[in-house]
This record gives sequence, structure tokens and C-alpha cells, in this order.
Amino acid sequence: MTIDELEAEVGPELFRRTCERAWATALTTGRGPEDPWPADEADVPHTIADHFAGDAAFGFQVYRRMPCYGVLMYVGHEPRDDAFWSAISALLDDSDDRLAAPVQYWLWCGPFEEATVSGALFEQLVANAPDLRVRRLLEVSGPVPWSAKAPLLKRLAGRPLWDSAVLHALEWAAYDVYGQIDPREATSLLRKLPAGRTTELQAHLETLTPKPSKQKKQGRRR
Repeated sequence: MTIDELEAEVGPELFRRTCERAWATALTTGRGPEDPWPADEADVPHTIADHFAGDAAFGFQVYRRMPCYGVLMYVGHEPRDDAFWSAISALLDDSDDRLAAPVQYWLWCGPFEEATVSGALFEQLVANAPDLRVRRLLEVSGPVPWSAKAPLLKRLAGRPLWDSAVLHALEWAAYDVYGQIDPREATSLLRKLPAGRTTELQAHLETLTPKPSKQKKQGRRR
């Protein structure tokens, strides 16, 4: 099937409206309250999903016309081979934030929460990646195992151009429901960032840091 055939099946007017809605709302995907889509538009990503079952390449074509989590959710059910991750990387590298934002959300609430793949996947996606992709991945790295993201954070901490990205990554790791963080190592990284921006997080990390157990001193028996 082609995009034109898909558009004809859905109906040109409904397809156009749904694509426009997707572009208009893509930036807010997973980032707070969102106005619900009209029912007929909301149904489209689900009704067309069968057409790219077994064909992730076509699914990504559809996504580039209709960038929303609803489409990406179904594309994500396809085999995640090298071609799949190349397409994901290309979207994360795109200068248009509207194409990247739903991908970030899909990673955050999907693969990055899968304990068996999260760490290796994060390392794969950031390896030799352009700065834009690294920044976008750090934004959603909260659930990624600390051992996988710590080397990158340690390398970037203290570089002024990366202060915000490192701080936000630490915040997500500390506050995310499934956040993964080593409080002591994170505290050390905070010392390399502008002090005025780290006070609240520093206090929160102190609550996460295990306290040494206090043992009662026993006097000698006489």
C-alpha cells in the first residue's frame, strides 16, 4: 500500500485533518495535559495500523505524515532490527522537534522501561550520536539503568553547554517513578553544575541516600 492509497481509504478530508492534528499536538506528547482529539481523528491511527503490520518501513512513512504516539505505538510492535533503530535514530536527529517528541515519549514509556534491553539500547543510541540526539535521549533517560547513563553524564558534567541537559537528566532519574539513580554519584555530578540551580535536587538526593546504620556502643563487662 502507498500513502496515497491509505489516504483514499481513510478519506482525504479525514486523513488531512488527522495529519494536521498530529503535527499540531506532537510537541506536547507525554508532556502534560493534552486536549483530546475529535473522536473520528483519534480513531485513525488505530484503524490504519493493520496496513503497516509487518512493514515497519511503511509505518515510518505514515508516521512522518502523521507524527503521533498512536502510529508509533503500532510501528513499535514490529521487529526491532537495525533498520528499525536507524529510522528511530533519524527521527531523533531531525531538526523538527515535532518529529522527535513522540519518539522520545515512546522510548521513555516503552523500551527504556524494559529492564532487559534499556541499558544496552541507550548505549547503542548515544554511541557516536550527534549532540541533538544525545540531548533528546538524556531528556527521557530517567528509567535507564544508572550504570548505562552514568559514563555519559560524567563525561558531560562540568561542560557549560551541557549543564542544563545533565541537570535535567539527573532530575528525571531522581523524580521519575521508575527513575534509576545512584544518589552519591549524582551528588558528585551536581557539584560540577551551577550551584544556584541544584539546591532542590541536592536536598532530594539526600533523602534517597542510604544512611549508615547506628549501632549502640556496648560497654565492657566488668
